[in-house]
Amino acid sequence: MFFFAVPVFGQDSTVNKTPHGFIDLNGYYDTREFSTFTINLLANFNPRLQYFSLNNFDSGKHSTDLSSMYMEHHLRWNFHKKLPLDLAQNLTVMSGSGNDNLKYGLRWRWNQTPRLQNLLDKLHLMYFVNFHLVQFAEGTAPKGFTQIEHVYRLQVIPGWFKDRVYIFGFADQDIIWRNGGASFRWVTETQLGIRLAGQFYLVAEYRFNQYLNEKNGVGFGLEYIINY
Repeated sequence: MFFFAVPVFGQDSTVNKTPHGFIDLNGYYDTREFSTFTINLLANFNPRLQYFSLNNFDSGKHSTDLSSMYMEHHLRWNFHKKLPLDLAQNLTVMSGSGNDNLKYGLRWRWNQTPRLQNLLDKLHLMYFVNFHLVQFAEGTAPKGFTQIEHVYRLQVIPGWFKDRVYIFGFADQDIIWRNGGASFRWVTETQLGIRLAGQFYLVAEYRFNQYLNEKNGVGFGLEYIINY
């Protein structure tokens, strides 16, 4: 397993250093006959340094026992406050041996990009893309440009639904380099959330994973969000 190196950057003394973010708890039943418990964590240490993690814990089929886990730990640093670009580090840890990896690249925040920002604001859409440019994996040589990760969140007609309905998702576009050419494998999840009361949401999620034998599934469950 790799050590998750958290770099320390010099900070402007005028920057607000009060951390804020959220803890997002999700429990699902998947139509492929297993259950998933997910913990998402976001911490904004200041306006230019951010940590995010995704933590999935899956049961076996027809079982409540833990079968597998998958975790991503992201660290993002805005190296120039006038640019919507971040240096990005992603540590991926999963069940099994010899399959953890560490990626470095750039994140481009479309909704904070001039000429795109006003349009996306009108659509109530947040979108960013990560370009993973270098990957270090256990037992293999470093690889270049291994993944494009798309992340989005759409607030659905907030005036009508009073900010109660959202669509959130990601699409990991893994790049497979062979014989001088490139092909793609996709892992995507798209979640519809409807706020029931307070910070409780009813959620439904479509999942597609080209690495699994059963590639398609739909998850149904509940979500609770803690903002701080």
